[in-house]
Amino acid sequence: MRRRKAYFLWIVALASVGFLLAGCARRQAKVDPTPVPLPTPAETPKSSRLEFEGYSFVFPPNQEPRVWEIKTRRGSGGTDDGRLTLEGVECILYRDGKPALRVTAKAGVAAVEGKTARLALSGGVKAVELSRHLVLRAEQFTWLASEDRLRVSQVRFLGEGLEHAADSATFSLDLTEGAFQGHVATKFVSDRQ
Repeated sequence: MRRRKAYFLWIVALASVGFLLAGCARRQAKVDPTPVPLPTPAETPKSSRLEFEGYSFVFPPNQEPRVWEIKTRRGSGGTDDGRLTLEGVECILYRDGKPALRVTAKAGVAAVEGKTARLALSGGVKAVELSRHLVLRAEQFTWLASEDRLRVSQVRFLGEGLEHAADSATFSLDLTEGAFQGHVATKFVSDRQ
């Protein structure tokens, strides 16, 4: 009987050691990855980005007086920043609700913040004043509707038999008032370009 008792104690001791070792061993548990939380309504973006081709738009929409009509070959933009990036731009800028200037350019950005509108164009900009057909050519062209002023760089202004070239200039929207800055050159021209 003693032998049985000894064997029994040995079996219990070995079983206890086995259970202890099994409890100490690292287990590889399958854990599902934590699901990504969905954005709350406060985090949900309130904008939409879009890309377009052959697009035209008026600002302000369905209201008078108009500020601009823009046609673009291609572009993109969204409601988050009120900016549209444009390629192949043709536009009419309005003054006192009447068309004042026809402008074309390779590229541009039209931006609207509240009631403020800004148009920045670049690359072969050509602006023609619609009543007297004065012509303005520039590399950079910025128009702020709130100031009703044009800011241009690398400019050539053609009108009434003269061509003025300058590093930069500011003009009224109807091109009747302006100031040239930087290197300025003036020459007579026999034919309007």
